[in-house]
Amino acid sequence: MTTSNATTLQIEALTAAIDAHPLDWREHCLGDPEVGEAVMSLARALQTASVAQQTEALRPEFNTLADTWREETSGYSFSAQSTDHPAYRRIIGMGRPVLPLIFEQLAEHGGQWYVALHAITDANPVPPEDRGHRAKTREAWLNWAREHKIISW
Repeated sequence: MTTSNATTLQIEALTAAIDAHPLDWREHCLGDPEVGEAVMSLARALQTASVAQQTEALRPEFNTLADTWREETSGYSFSAQSTDHPAYRRIIGMGRPVLPLIFEQLAEHGGQWYVALHAITDANPVPPEDRGHRAKTREAWLNWAREHKIISW
């Protein structure tokens, strides 16, 4: 078993243990807010680590799909043509763990990632007056990702 697989199993076991007994540990921690906060902090850290591992596991497939999508849609004049591409739809199907990878692509290369971001998050952080402005739309989404702790840069 690789170190990554062992770590994943440990994270899953700890997360399952915390989730299986939420009332039990909360009852024990009610008298000590520091312990309660420490346990909650651990639970959040485990969840973050688990999502990060899922994201990294998706990276190779995501990169292949993103490259294919860019290559095969570079001549399209309408964004609807681009976002209907099978590779783009597969990326959307990867769900929330792929968000950090989309935001990396958006930050580094720009692109028509907004349909995927909206489909995955059901969010639309772009004010109406900024719609249609590439730089403002890009920055609104990157700020949203920072606020929701999807990216930290």
